[in-house]
Amino acid sequence: MERGHNSRYSVWIFNHYAVGPGVPGGTRHYDIGRELAKHGWRVTIFSGVYPHRIPLLSRRFVAEGVPVETHEGVSFVAVPAMPHEGTRASRVCSMLSYVLGAMKAVRGHTPPDIVIGSSVHPFAAWIAWRLARRMGCSYVFEIRDLWPESIIQLGNVSRRHPFIMLLSHIERVLVNHSDRIVSPLPNVHAYLDTLGVPMHRVAVVPNGVDKTRLDIQDAGLPSHLVTIFDQLKDAFVVAYVGSHGLANRLDIVIDAAAKCISRSNRRVEFLFVGDGPEKPRLRQRVSELRLRNVTFVDRVDKELVIPLLLRCNAGVIAWAGVPLYQYGISPNKLFDYMLAGLPVVMAGNSPNNPISNSGGGVVVPYDDADGMAREIMNLAGNRDDARIMGLLGREYVLERHSSACLASALEAVLMDCLGADNGARSKR
Repeated sequence: MERGHNSRYSVWIFNHYAVGPGVPGGTRHYDIGRELAKHGWRVTIFSGVYPHRIPLLSRRFVAEGVPVETHEGVSFVAVPAMPHEGTRASRVCSMLSYVLGAMKAVRGHTPPDIVIGSSVHPFAAWIAWRLARRMGCSYVFEIRDLWPESIIQLGNVSRRHPFIMLLSHIERVLVNHSDRIVSPLPNVHAYLDTLGVPMHRVAVVPNGVDKTRLDIQDAGLPSHLVTIFDQLKDAFVVAYVGSHGLANRLDIVIDAAAKCISRSNRRVEFLFVGDGPEKPRLRQRVSELRLRNVTFVDRVDKELVIPLLLRCNAGVIAWAGVPLYQYGISPNKLFDYMLAGLPVVMAGNSPNNPISNSGGGVVVPYDDADGMAREIMNLAGNRDDARIMGLLGREYVLERHSSACLASALEAVLMDCLGADNGARSKR
């Protein structure tokens, strides 16, 4: 395949779980891609889809064509992949199927100037690198999660497990052979230093917010959510919006909810929005504890997250007390809370975190349900102070974490990468 002659640069982004507007899921690359498109970039995202006719047991799929959708200058190429059914084995099969699907999905497309491989899982980043090498273009490795370190620390898996050793090998290959590395983790340099990566090859491009989402804050919520908020009228509503997984430490939030009942006459209600493998167990635990101040609802479309949060009074998030988080945090849910103007109570004092940096909430130690409950009750009893904290957080993310700011930071990395690549080519 020969490169097209176009005055604009083009970039391909491989992210198995990327989504566009109006769909639940991660919109990081769509939001940044729209801003890059305004600067003249041609942006294409290769995102996984799950055809309903995929025979799961045979672990094979047939793509009947590769549909492309374009939203505000960002093209989405559908990569056929197997859905995962909640088990670890099916999740790995889904990851591997994305690799095969991506190899087919690129056929017929003009090669780009740069390929970005996002480690939403390592196989997506790996196939992006392989394709970049095959097409002779620059490669940027985006480290979203630390694989395999997150599995080792959060899943208590041995470093000598064959799968972990495979992931470690992939990580070494990608960090050593990428042209540049970007990551939303503010302290990722410390981690990469242990792998011998020169710091000039690394840039932090955090997660952030799309400011235009505040323009649709009056969007109507589904009737079942309206009914729930009617029932929560006059209560101090604490929201958790995101995945219900082991790493999210939602047991700590449930413990805090129980303490808010026993220690305060104020009505403090907790709203858990989202899905995940831990949700059935968490529901059962709430039932066993007979907590009347916890409500679970299913995940909502991205465009409804801000309208939902604007009807709440605070956001909550918790982390496991493991060394993994010394490299920083940058969760989308946290920036959603802050954009909605909610004060955030966070359990887990990760260095250089947005809550401490902005004054937009309160941080308590890891796994400190007592401290979380105490701070939530303080906010419930001082709503004016809570609003001031929330506004500080909103001002912070609008100034430093808007999609436009993030796109400018990423574009600088891409242009630097192209400059280095062109320089190397001219010396050949």
